[in-house]
Formats: sequence, structure tokens, C-alpha cells
Amino acid sequence: ITYLTPNNLDLSELKEFISKQVPSYAVHSMFIDMESFPINSAGKVDEKGLPAPKLSSIKKEDRPVTPEEKKLADIWRKILAPDMVEKDFPISTKDNFYDLGGNSLDVLKLTQKLQEEINPYFSLDQANANPGFLPMMSALLESEQDSAIEERASKIRVFIDSVKSLPSYTYDIFMHYGAFIILIVALILFPKLTLIMMGLEFLFHRFFKLPRISFFRRFILGISAPNKKYNSVKIIEEYPLEKIKRTAFMLTPHGVTEHHIRPVEQHMLKKGVNYRNTHHAFYFKVPFCRTWYQLNMGIPGKDESYFQAEKEDFSLMVALGDRETLRPDEAGFVDISGQKVFFKYILKTGTSLTPVYVHGNEKAFRPFNHFIKWKFDLYRKYDGLTFQPYWGRVLLPLPHKVDLKVTFGRPIEVEKVENPTWDQVETLYAEYIKCLKDLYRKHAPLEHPELKIY
Repeated sequence: ITYLTPNNLDLSELKEFISKQVPSYAVHSMFIDMESFPINSAGKVDEKGLPAPKLSSIKKEDRPVTPEEKKLADIWRKILAPDMVEKDFPISTKDNFYDLGGNSLDVLKLTQKLQEEINPYFSLDQANANPGFLPMMSALLESEQDSAIEERASKIRVFIDSVKSLPSYTYDIFMHYGAFIILIVALILFPKLTLIMMGLEFLFHRFFKLPRISFFRRFILGISAPNKKYNSVKIIEEYPLEKIKRTAFMLTPHGVTEHHIRPVEQHMLKKGVNYRNTHHAFYFKVPFCRTWYQLNMGIPGKDESYFQAEKEDFSLMVALGDRETLRPDEAGFVDISGQKVFFKYILKTGTSLTPVYVHGNEKAFRPFNHFIKWKFDLYRKYDGLTFQPYWGRVLLPLPHKVDLKVTFGRPIEVEKVENPTWDQVETLYAEYIKCLKDLYRKHAPLEHPELKIY
């Protein structure tokens, strides 16, 4: 809502002028002109004294009728006017979400709510493309057909896919939680020795720091031979990596495994890039696991790490889209809209952003595409916990022989802001998304769909 004075302006011309200067989602939907603004005792505008927008009554034939329409109207109301009931904030089937006062943050909240209550497949791009009530309802029902896959899956198919994914997912669990599993076994078999080793490790990290050398990581990548696991690996740099100063390499998509990350790391090490790979902070709380990840140039994915990167002048490799692992076989699926707080720390540290997209990774593994809604619920309930079994070549955790194409975009320079506002965060996020979409479309195979941002 925009409040303005004086009250003799042509609001339609003003709105048309603004729409030519900024994206449609940034144009306020309601303009209320006033003779003067209410002033509080401090001499500032009294926001509580600003008049509420007047909502017109709706015709009977334009009211939501079906259970689905009523539910969508109720969700809109909870986002736009959480303190109002239906009679005070009626919603028509001819309404537009933006015209009722919605903004880009509201659309994000709306998308998440619709994914929780109606359809986990509904995307942020679909919400932005269908702000009208009936078009959004149609998009919801259309995308809901995708979720019928799990309903059609037979019990036999679920059993077969479970058997197929068992070797790979067992390996994956051990790679992520192996140190914790070994620790539990060691505590049972050799309790005294294990406790002594844990104490020594704690004291070492308390008073010393592991040297930040790349030798160990180069050795691990060398023996894993990541490029030989694929049919081919092509790497494109739109800007020379060796000329990029401290940056956050934004790796997309997240992927169901880390196999596609290893060719990227190997290339960066050859180019002499000084970087650290971000991992879930949980791993750095487990004894011995912390040492392993630090030797592998790892760093916990939390705010302190971003300030550390600024202080010690090294780059970061970041893969934000945890939820992308739930749909790893879908080309052009990106899920970072719920992690905008990351861009706040980018602004605070003045770190540039370098988009990186890996094409072909969606064909590397076959995911266990059952119980999709349950997996989304698990992800939301337990703060990003993902459960996605998969299988690779000959049912092993080896990627299929596909062609990978890794594209490094040009870095987006970011000016340091001590206390960034959410408008500045939104602006940076929008700029990054635009650059990522341009990079994707420039190098994506012609048969691939447009990039979808969730």
C-alpha cells in the first residue's frame, strides 16, 4: 500500500509510471491519497493513524464456491490480513493477489503455505505467473496431477525401488554419518581409548587450528577420479576463475549426491582458487567428523563462517537448495527462495556472487519417487531434513554415464552494507535470480524447460 500526499494526483498515471520503472511484483497494488499524513508526538508519521484500505463488496456469483476455492481464499486471507475474518476481508474469484496488497514476500509465504496445505509441487514461479484467483486455482489443480504419481505407484514397484536404492543410500548415509556411527561402535568396544581420543581432539581444536592446505582434498579428489565417472565433463568459464576475488560460488542444482561437485572442485583447485566448501553445521559438532571435514576444506554453513571468509579472504562454495534433493531428476528445478537470509550475510560481508550451473546432473541417478508428500512434510517438520533414496549405475552409488556441462557465470559485485534492509536483500536476490536464469538459458539444452524457482 502506498500513502501519498497531496490528494490531487492522478493515481492511474502514477501507477503506470512506476510500473515502467520497476518489476510488476514491486509495484504497490493500492494507492491512497491524503491531504496530510497523521503525525505522532515525536514528529514522525503515525503509521497506526493511516487509514485502512476500503474493500468493496463482491457479487454473489464471484464468491468462492468449491471447497478448493474456499481453501485458497482462506489461505490468501491468512497471508494478506491475518487478523481479519471473511466478512471483513472478502475475496472474489476475480481478485488479483497483488491488487489486494500482496508483495514479493507475501507471494513467498503464499507459495510455502500452498505447498504445505494443498500441493507440494506448486512453485514460486507459478504463483508469480498466476496472481489472479482463478488462474492460480487452475495452476494448483494442474500441478496437483503430478503428485498423483505416488498414488499410482503399486506396492510391488515401491518394493522393487526400495531394493534398488538400498546399496546407494546405505553408502550415502555412511558418507554423511559414518564418523558418528564409528564413534558409537568405538565407544562400545573401546570406551576408554575413544574418550581419550575425543578429549585430545577437543583440546586440539580448542587451542590450535588445522592448517588450511589443499593437499589432502586434492588427494581425495584424485583417487575418486570424478571426471572418469561420467561420459564427459565440459567446463565453461564466462569469466576467468583466477581473476575472481573473494566470492560465493553458488552451485546449482544441489543434487542428491556430491558426485557432480567433485569435478567442479577439481577444476577450481587446478585454477588455484582459494575456497572452502560449506556443509551442514551438524557435521562439525560430531567428534572426529569435524576434523575430517576441515581436512577436506570444509566449513560449517552458518553466519560465522561468512564473516570468517571475509576476514581471512577466501571464497565459499555454497549449494543452498536442500529441498532440490527431493526432485533431483527434474531439469531446471531450483529451490532457494526460502533461504534469502543467506543474501543478507552476503551484503553484510560484501561478498560477490558467482552463479554456477551443472547441466545433465538430473540424469546421473534414479531417485526413489514415492511418498513425495511425506518427504516434503518431513523436510518442513525437521528443519531441512531430507530423505531421498536413489540408485546409480548397476545399482551402485556411481553416476550413470551422462554428459555434464558445468558453467561458471560472471561474478555479481556486491557492495558491503553493515545493516542491510530486506528491500536490499530482495533486490540482490532478484539480481542473482536474473543472472542465474540467463546463465541457465544460454547453456541449457534446447529441450530443457525454463528454470523454475521454488
